[in-house]
Amino acid sequence: MVSFKLAINNLKRFFKERNTVFIYIILPVLILAVIVMFLNLDSKISVMVADEADSLLAERYIEYLKGNKQLTIKEVTIVDHENEIDNEEQYTEEYIQDLIKNLNLSTFIKIPKDFDEKFFNLQEVNIEAYALNESQAQLTITNLNNNFFTNVRALYIGSGRDIDKFNELLEEFNKNQPIAISQYTGESEDPSSLTFALGILIYFILLASFKICKFAVEDKTSRVYYRIFTMPVTPKHYILGYIISTFFIVLVQIILNILVMSILTEGNIPILETVITLSIFSICSIAISMLIIAVVNKESTIEIFTSGVVMLTSMLSGVFWPIDIMPDFMRNLAVLFPQYWALDLIKYLFFGGSILDKQQNLIILAATFVVFFIAAVYFMRMNDDIRDAN
Repeated sequence: MVSFKLAINNLKRFFKERNTVFIYIILPVLILAVIVMFLNLDSKISVMVADEADSLLAERYIEYLKGNKQLTIKEVTIVDHENEIDNEEQYTEEYIQDLIKNLNLSTFIKIPKDFDEKFFNLQEVNIEAYALNESQAQLTITNLNNNFFTNVRALYIGSGRDIDKFNELLEEFNKNQPIAISQYTGESEDPSSLTFALGILIYFILLASFKICKFAVEDKTSRVYYRIFTMPVTPKHYILGYIISTFFIVLVQIILNILVMSILTEGNIPILETVITLSIFSICSIAISMLIIAVVNKESTIEIFTSGVVMLTSMLSGVFWPIDIMPDFMRNLAVLFPQYWALDLIKYLFFGGSILDKQQNLIILAATFVVFFIAAVYFMRMNDDIRDAN
């Protein structure tokens, strides 16, 4: 109860300050809304699929693709020459490739005749997929294929390589499992436009954490920090109150931004996994600001961290522009900051991946929290020992 009262007091101080609601809550939402509306006008990836295998497994694969909200699937037939075309669903491969080059089609997938034979012999399945190199369509289809064939191959091996039993398991899999992880990829010229918006949100999460921690430093400077502990309040209560108030602010940021993005993209985004990723990052940012509270004794130093360190590390992490355009030495520096790992995970989710596939990112973010939290506790105890000695 004491911690919650301290948290409410921090929130009152936050909302009383001039322009804080606009800068930390409203502004990120406005930026994200503008980016989504103007850089992602087309929310679907257009896909043509040619099924030359004509088998149950190929049919299930196509159903899997059709079940993904971000894809628009059109089944077509491939012919060798234009003079063989006799309906609207027949094309030559050359014509389809021209559609892709002219940005009239995102990707083309051809399921080969030996699709079943190679799959059931546990050989590599060579599905041909045409898309612009390093495009959103290429990255998304690659991740979706990896997810599908990993699950289906596991079912086949689990069936003892019995095709009849495998087909039964596949039917159950389709009934009881989600067809695909929900994700979103736009078709704008900038494939990172949506993740760029969330990168800006990551920046504002850090700013909000440092804004709340400024209150704690103000308390230390004015000696309020120590006078509080002469009452029935312990340092643990004080820090827990700070954590609760900070997490509340960043959670409001996350929920509002994801809500707006979900509305503007008609729900075609990985909502839950994105919220989890941003929440994990927010815990890291809180741990970092806790360390700042422990070691900083001047309000001006907080301003330096806010305007300098946060901005610099975010720039190096690829928050404000694609990291691919940065020099090699800057890319090497980027991996030192939690912003990079959070944004890298979000990009992977938006290109059709699963959060569990990026365990390295999760481990690094968790390790960042542990390291900064332990350091913060250590310096806080050191400060308390010094205060007691005096």
